[in-house]
Amino acid sequence: MSDIENYYNKLKDKINDKELNNFWVLCNKTDFKPFQKNVSKTDIKKLINEDIDKFSKKYLANISIVFKPKINFDKIKSDDKILTIKIYIYLVSKDGKIDSSIADTWSLTIHYSLNELENNKFSMTELDKMVESVRKKKVISDIIGISYTDWINNKKKSIKRTSKRKSKKRSKNKKNSKK
Repeated sequence: MSDIENYYNKLKDKINDKELNNFWVLCNKTDFKPFQKNVSKTDIKKLINEDIDKFSKKYLANISIVFKPKINFDKIKSDDKILTIKIYIYLVSKDGKIDSSIADTWSLTIHYSLNELENNKFSMTELDKMVESVRKKKVISDIIGISYTDWINNKKKSIKRTSKRKSKKRSKNKKNSKK
């Protein structure tokens, strides 16, 4: 068994054992912990209705981690997709509704190829960064999704844009303070 095959199978078992193949996160918290696992959007809507004040005007993320079902590692190409992460962000309205308009819902789908997973091991920290990036609408995708490499490139571009904006604000503030 190759190293990547061994890693892939251990990762798959770990995700399944911890029931993290479909979970929900409250994005407004400082810690990245699932508060519901393997529940549908309908169940989440019921949960929100039980305590609207807790969820009102907060962001919820539904995260799915999907492994390619059967892989023959001897025949797979290095650019074949073997793992997909789907992140859906919902802004809960003040009256406790989610998914009520296209403006309150956005998503990111990231595909790991064999090569990408081998070179960039999956981590919950990176997943947290992905969720935060989607919540801030810095990187989103259409339903087809993007590769992990595209995610990294988009993240770098987003950081550069943010840095440029901050430096422009700083120089503008310096000019204003000199006046």
